[in-house]
Amino acid sequence: MDSVTIQKRLIEPKEKRLEVLMKQYIQLNTQMSGELSAAVKVSIEAQIRATTLEIEQLNQEIENHRIASKDDMRSYDIYHSHWEESLPKIDFKSSKVIIDDVLEKLGRNQEKSALFLLQNSAPMEGELCVGYINSRLRLQDIGTWKAPCIADFLPHQVPTRLDFLNKFANQFEVPSIDISTQDYTHAILDKICGSLWGSDVLLIQVGLYRLDAQDTFLEWFVNDFWQALVQQKLSERSRDHPFIKVVGVITIRSRVAKSYLPSALCCKKQTFDGGKILELPLKKWTETDISDWLFRFSKLTEPQVGLTRVDIERMANSIYHVTAGAPTSVRNELMKQMTQYIS
Repeated sequence: MDSVTIQKRLIEPKEKRLEVLMKQYIQLNTQMSGELSAAVKVSIEAQIRATTLEIEQLNQEIENHRIASKDDMRSYDIYHSHWEESLPKIDFKSSKVIIDDVLEKLGRNQEKSALFLLQNSAPMEGELCVGYINSRLRLQDIGTWKAPCIADFLPHQVPTRLDFLNKFANQFEVPSIDISTQDYTHAILDKICGSLWGSDVLLIQVGLYRLDAQDTFLEWFVNDFWQALVQQKLSERSRDHPFIKVVGVITIRSRVAKSYLPSALCCKKQTFDGGKILELPLKKWTETDISDWLFRFSKLTEPQVGLTRVDIERMANSIYHVTAGAPTSVRNELMKQMTQYIS
């Protein structure tokens, strides 16, 4: 049982007793208004004073419990917020090396664009890696961060060109008129690039649940949307605004077959091409990853909680064996177990 629930259970009987006392207080004052002997009045006055004193004490106790409950909630929120912010630091070492190398090139203005891809992102916590990219882009050494443009598809939706374009048309106020898909695409790309000034850095996020065997969305996105954006429109806009940049991130919640990622669409870190997909590796988390993170970011070894090194190592070992290092399972188990120590 958490401390907030305990406080509520302590308050409930006191509030019920307070209701009884308030009724008693009203009844006593009503009696005082009648014709009474001096002895009876003295007795009732004594009961009123005693009732008033108990009411004041109960009100103070209830207020104290409510303050304690708020403090507990505030303490939980502080811990939980810190954990969530720190989770991307648990691993993604291989991906971070790639991300930092590419973003450094953008920061030096050696590159104008990058397109990252994370597949199997649901069980491998790819969203945390996206969060790391977003946080890096917020740093002013790359440019002026702009709020991301996001096109997420729901589980029942098959990603189509028109649905994707409509999502961006809504964000950039491009009218949906009866024109070809290519003209519609270029009208949207003009709006996107037209929104960039100075040293703006725009993040475009595309979220897919899966790609079926017949899907050609990824091929169309790279060849007709992304490359038209960065090789044509961005290049033209850069003549007057030489420090603007665009970064894309595609997350696919499930695995995709190798046939979806032919070499024509992709590049490697060593042969980086901002007009092509650069896949970021997502790996399982090791017991050492979990243990190191607990020591560095959980705050469970601080005096308020007081876990020892042996406690942390045993906790990491248990979580690793329960989850087999699957990132989403590790995250859920970490949050569940850490919460118990601060409740």
